[in-house]
This record gives sequence, structure tokens and C-alpha cells, in this order.
Amino acid sequence: MINVLVTAVGGNGNGSQILKALVMAENGAPGYYRIYGTDRHQCMDGLALDGRFAQLPDATSPEYLPSVLKLCSHWNVDVLFPGSDAELFVFAENMESFIDLGVCVPIQRRELIEWCRTKVCIQNHMLRLGIPVPQSYSGDTPYELNRLDNYPYILKPTENGGGSRGVYIAQDYEEIRNLFGYLKLKPESPAYILQEYIGKTDSEFSVGILHDGDGVYVGGVALNRDLTTNLNIAIRIRNISKRQDLGAELIVSSGISQGRIGGYLDIVEQCRNIAETLLSTGPLNIQCRVVENKVIVFEINPRLSGSTSLRALVGFNEPDLLVKRFHQRDVRSKPQGIESVYITRKLIEIVE
Repeated sequence: MINVLVTAVGGNGNGSQILKALVMAENGAPGYYRIYGTDRHQCMDGLALDGRFAQLPDATSPEYLPSVLKLCSHWNVDVLFPGSDAELFVFAENMESFIDLGVCVPIQRRELIEWCRTKVCIQNHMLRLGIPVPQSYSGDTPYELNRLDNYPYILKPTENGGGSRGVYIAQDYEEIRNLFGYLKLKPESPAYILQEYIGKTDSEFSVGILHDGDGVYVGGVALNRDLTTNLNIAIRIRNISKRQDLGAELIVSSGISQGRIGGYLDIVEQCRNIAETLLSTGPLNIQCRVVENKVIVFEINPRLSGSTSLRALVGFNEPDLLVKRFHQRDVRSKPQGIESVYITRKLIEIVE
């Protein structure tokens, strides 16, 4: 039996998604996993683990690392999955401490995680590598607001903008000037990145690409986001810009994905090439829109995503594959035959 610890299992974030996928794998092979969980708060997912749950300090606390290492030792943890970005950075910076305990942490190489700390860094890195990205402006590329001409633009935080928090759309100079005034920003501010709005709303994909620790390709799966339902949408406005080729509406997706998953082999292959250009050695989530059959990357995360359980439902169980590839060194482990299906989500009410 393999002891697996998943952090940040509360809410509906990445930790909860990893937990769901591992439970699916355990249900298919009873006795294979013993699953433990942690979170900053007491939570329903933690209580469901029947005593195999502990509350931890915030990942920014100096007590966090000693606490999680103590739990790994107490529970004889074999494999550890970070369920939040803050914890991912802590684990990447302290990998030797986990190796010394014999704990496998199947994450990306530290350099790529560091590149992805801010949207500006990874955007500039991809530009240098020739990876197609939207035209962007930020504090390290001085610009004048009145000279921007390729509206509409998306204004978003360079850090901690998950789920499209703090994101805005500007369709002309007047709107961008008002936004900068409202947010008390200047063009040289490092806090925000200005990114060209690209593609129509039916062309957005969330793509999972998986390589093992040696950089060997394991598999990939694409989800075509359905941006017609409010659960998936953070911003929806009428398109009044000159770019009517973008469609009648401009939409920014939320952190909740649903839609058709599986198939889209050309998109998966393009994203695989992008991942290998980045020298990926773990899970990678690529958010993109497809313009004239070409993948344009507007967001990239060096971790498992909020769609992990959806992917597991169609035979692409990334956490299970990572355990087998990283911990057991089973190079034969491959995804099951991936079905092409439409998957929807709904909110549920829980009384604690």
C-alpha cells in the first residue's frame, strides 16, 4: 500500500481535485492507496478521510515546513502532492528535505516553477523560446497608454490571479485610462500585465500535458471550455470594439472548467511541443485559445489543474500516473483510452 498525502484539500481547488482523482484510482484498485490530507482549515474533504487529516499553518508561515515534514514522518508518507501554488513553491525550494525523508514529490523542475511565479516572467520566457503568446505589456516593457491600438486588452494581476480574480477588459483608450485610475496604477507598475484579447469564445482550451521526471512524454488531454454557462464565466460583456472578428461577446473564463474533453489531437500535439520546449518534467497545464488552427498560450501553470478530476473521469488520471512514474518508476504506465465526452459541473450544498 502506498501512503499519499495531498495538501490544501479544502474547497474546490487543486488539492480537492487531486484527492478526487486518487479516490477514483483507489476505487478501481482497492488497497492500493492510503490517502491523507491537510488544509489550513477544517473541511468536509478532510473529515471524509476518517482521521487521516491534519490542519496545517498557512504555507507562508515559518511553522509550515516543519509541520508538514513532521506529518510525512508520522504517517510514513511515500508520495506528497501540493494542492496550492503557495505550497508548490515551498516544496520546490525545500526538495532536499523531502528526499531525505524518502518522500517523493512529483512536481516540475524548480527552474520552470520559478519562471511561472509571475505572469510577466513566464510570458517573457515563452517569447524568448518562440512560443506563441498574446501581445503583452508590463512594468518591464515601458509603454504609453495612448499609443495602444490593438483593443480589446485584458488587464490582470501578475501574481495571485487564479480563477480570474482581479481581471478586467478594456475596449478602448478611455476604458483603459479609467481602469488605471481606478486601480491607481501606472504603466510601469509590476502588479499588472496588459494582454491582448485573442480568439473567439468557442476556441478556448485547458490542456494537461504530462511528462515524467526524466522528461519522457506520458500523455495529454484537452478540454474545450464551454463559455455559454455562468458557472464558467468571470466576465461577459458586449463587444463594442473595432475587433468584431472576435464575436458579439468578450468573455473571460472563471477557474471552473466544463465542456467537451478528449479528442483534439492536433491541439494536444501542439501543447506537447510547447511543454517540451519548456523542458517539462512533470504536470503542466496550458490555457490557450486557438486562432487559425494555432495554439496561442495566455496562461501556463507548472502543476495539476482544476480540471484534474474531469480528466480522471475520461481515463487520464494524472495523480495516479505521477505516483507510478515518479515513485514506482514504472515506465509502462500510460493513460487509459481517453473517451471524448461532454462533462458538466454543478454546485452542491453541504451543512457542516
